[in-house]
Amino acid sequence: MRLEEAREGRTQVEAEDRQERMTANQIMEEREKRETEEREKRIRKSKYNRYYRNIAKEGLPRYLEGKMKWKDRRMVARFRCGNETRAREHWKEEGERGCRLCKKGEEDLKHILEECEITVGARNMVETLNETGEGLAELKGIIEKRRVAEEGEEQQEESTARKQKPKRRNEHLVISVSYKLVHRDRSSKVQ
Repeated sequence: MRLEEAREGRTQVEAEDRQERMTANQIMEEREKRETEEREKRIRKSKYNRYYRNIAKEGLPRYLEGKMKWKDRRMVARFRCGNETRAREHWKEEGERGCRLCKKGEEDLKHILEECEITVGARNMVETLNETGEGLAELKGIIEKRRVAEEGEEQQEESTARKQKPKRRNEHLVISVSYKLVHRDRSSKVQ
C-alpha cells in the first residue's frame, strides 16, 4: 500500500492520517450502532408503552422529517408514545384510567383505535400510527370527539349546579324576609 501511495505522491504521514481517520469513523459507526441496539432493547422491554415496539421502526420516523405542521407532528408523536391516553397514568385507580369517550374500558392505544365504540374501532393501530403519519385525520377526529364529550359533561355539571343554586338563594331570601317580618312585628308591638 505504501508503494501505491508513494506513486500517487502521498507521504507516509498522509497515509497514517488517512488510516487514523478511517479508524475514528469506524469507532463512531460502531458506537452509534451499539447505542441504537441498546435503545431498541429498552423499547422492547418497556412496560409502560407496550404498543410502541410494534409501531416504531428503525431510524427517525418520516413524519418528523416531512412537511407536516409542528402541531400535527406533536399530535402523532403523543399518540405513538401513549401520552394521549389515560393508561399511562399508572398512579391513578383503574376507574380513573377509563375511556373518556365510551366509559367502558381502560383508555390505551389499543382500546381507542381498535375497540372503542365511539371512535368506531376496528382500525389497525400500526397503520393508523405508522411512521408516515397517514392516520393524522383519524387522530384529530378522536381528539375532537373527546373535546365534545368533555364540553357536554361540563355543560351537564353547570346545569345541575344552576338548578341547585336558586333553591339556596331562595332559602336565604325566605329566612331574611321572615326575620324582617318578625322583627318588624316585635318593634310595632313595643310602641
